[in-house]
Amino acid sequence: MSASAIDVTLPDGSARSVPASSTALDLAQSIGSRLAKAAVAAVIGGEERDLSSPLNQGDRVAIVTADSDAGRHRSEEHTSELQSPDHLVCRLLLEKK
Repeated sequence: MSASAIDVTLPDGSARSVPASSTALDLAQSIGSRLAKAAVAAVIGGEERDLSSPLNQGDRVAIVTADSDAGRHRSEEHTSELQSPDHLVCRLLLEKK
């Protein structure tokens, strides 16, 4: 590992070296374009995070995809938020502009 790279640990226990400024999405892209396209979130150090979250040396990282249980749950939560009264009011105001 060079000073400009960090090592993160994947769910299978393997290590992956990525540039020091990498995000969870960058990691997914380094693994494969299909994974990156299917990714909806990441679990970093046991906490669900956005794909734009930066990675740090030694992080344990799992990529959450839309077709996984966690991904489906995340999608259901997002759909509920989009149908909340507050969101609908904002949407109506934007549509009137």
